[in-house]
Amino acid sequence: MTSTELVQAMPSLPEKMNYAQALAESGLLPAQYRKQPANVLYALEYGATIGIGTMAAITGVHVIDGKPTASAGLISALVRRAGHRLRIRVEYDQQGSPRAVAEIVRADDPEHAFESVWTLERAVRADLVRIKDGKPFARDKNGRALPWEKYTEAMLKARAITECARDACEEVLFGLHYTPEELGAEVAEDGTVVITDARPQTAPSPPPPPPPSADDYVGKDLLATLAAQFTALGVTDRDEGLMTIALLTGHKVDSSRELTNAQAQQLIDVLEPLTQAEDPSAALTDALHQAMAAADNADVIEGEIVTTPEENHDHAA
Repeated sequence: MTSTELVQAMPSLPEKMNYAQALAESGLLPAQYRKQPANVLYALEYGATIGIGTMAAITGVHVIDGKPTASAGLISALVRRAGHRLRIRVEYDQQGSPRAVAEIVRADDPEHAFESVWTLERAVRADLVRIKDGKPFARDKNGRALPWEKYTEAMLKARAITECARDACEEVLFGLHYTPEELGAEVAEDGTVVITDARPQTAPSPPPPPPPSADDYVGKDLLATLAAQFTALGVTDRDEGLMTIALLTGHKVDSSRELTNAQAQQLIDVLEPLTQAEDPSAALTDALHQAMAAADNADVIEGEIVTTPEENHDHAA
């Protein structure tokens, strides 16, 4: 396949948006993606960046506190796919206390081995777990056992793998520097996210503003202007238009008639210079890509954002 044929075979942004819209209707998706096509589109784009499929990204990449995270298994796969050798083992001392040792030998530097060791003592110093009656003990505020108590060896292995990968071959991680557990999420033994609601107590949010009155909703003149702009930009599909509104204004609506006058005017002001471009459709595509890139640094995925206090090197180096 020639480079021209390859470019032509790649789906366009409108095609990706339509795909995300359809996939978001599935009841089999994790909760943060259901009825959230923008979140699905984020996963699709991030998966393409690191070379994994959309479904692998949806199930394997979690955004916590604005940072993408991945299971230790996915991080291991990225390391090995790059040709580096990764070995992980769990050892026990004479008292039966476990320690995990991860070793990576780079393909381009086979004479040097990077090594990370995580012991139960180190986890205790990092305040991840404590010892009670000679056994690991970690509970939440409701008294439920946390992963460091239930899956101590697996947690040690995950910490050793991610720490070693950050030191040995950060370039293959594409920003996936941490596991969800390192940033505060509760996980199962295999690294699957169970709970990500680890927000600290904060002051109550101010009451929401009153809903707009009938006079505040968009009028016919502004709707006509928007329709003309969408036509000039080549946006003829309803779902594509609604996705464009959501990405460029931050307002998710089921119809353009749900926009207020102010929101409609905001969108018109954004679209007007795009319609004057030499290639309006390409200008819109660039604007949507920029909006998606900006969303990478914002709270993109509802139900997956966790705000945690600053942690030391052992918590999330």
